[in-house]
Amino acid sequence: MNARKIIYRVFKKSWFIFAFAIFFNSGFALETEERIVASFDIIRATGRVKVFLKPGKSERLRIETRGVEISKVFTVIDGTTLKIYIQKGFIDDNIDVKVYVTYKVLREVHSSALADIQAESAIKGDKLVVDVNSKGRANVKVDVNTLELMVSVSGELEISGKTKIQNTRVNSDGKLKAFNLQCEKTYIKINTAGIAEVRAGELLDATVHTGGNLRYKGNPSKETIKSTLGGTVTRLAD
Repeated sequence: MNARKIIYRVFKKSWFIFAFAIFFNSGFALETEERIVASFDIIRATGRVKVFLKPGKSERLRIETRGVEISKVFTVIDGTTLKIYIQKGFIDDNIDVKVYVTYKVLREVHSSALADIQAESAIKGDKLVVDVNSKGRANVKVDVNTLELMVSVSGELEISGKTKIQNTRVNSDGKLKAFNLQCEKTYIKINTAGIAEVRAGELLDATVHTGGNLRYKGNPSKETIKSTLGGTVTRLAD
C-alpha cells in the first residue's frame, strides 16, 4: 500500500471522528441556565421533564438540558401558576431535561404527560393539591392539614409525610403509594383499575368500583367501605 493511500485512509478516519464529535457535543452537551420568575404557588409540569422542588426565601429556577436546546424548555408564569414544558415535538427518549425549582409557597402540584416531579423536603402549608395523570409521575413529602390527591390515566404518585385529612381519587390505571403518609382521616374513591395503598388513622371512608384495588394499613376506629363491580379491599398488617 503506497503512502498516498495510507494518508487518505488516516485523513478519512480522522474526519469521521471529528464529525462525530461535533454531532455528539452539539446534541448531547450539557446546557445550564438560571431564570428569574415572578411569584407562583402552583406548578404544572408537562412532557419529558424532571422537576426538583425545594423551599426557599425567593422563587428561582435552574435548568439543565442534554439532547435538546435549552431555549426549547419553556417556564411561563400564568397568574400564579408556573408552567414547565418542552416545545411541541421534543419527546425523544434521549433528551434529558431537569428543572430545579425553588419556591416560597405551594398550593398545587400537577404532573402530566411523562413529567416527573420530586420533592425531598416536605411541602408545608394548610392545604395541598397533587394531581398526577397521563403517565406523569410524582414523589413528594408533605406536612399539611389537608390533602387533595388525584391520580389517573396511568399516573403514579408516591407520597409520604403527614396530614390530618386526605380526599383522594384514583382512576384509570392510576397508582398511589401512600403507606408512608400518616393521615388521621382518609376519604378515598377508586375506579377503573386504579390501585391505592394508604395508611388509615382514625377514619377510613373508601369506595372501590370497577376493578379498583385498595390496600391499607392501620387500625381505624371508624371504617366505611363499599366495593362493587370487581373492586377489592385488603387490610395488611404492619
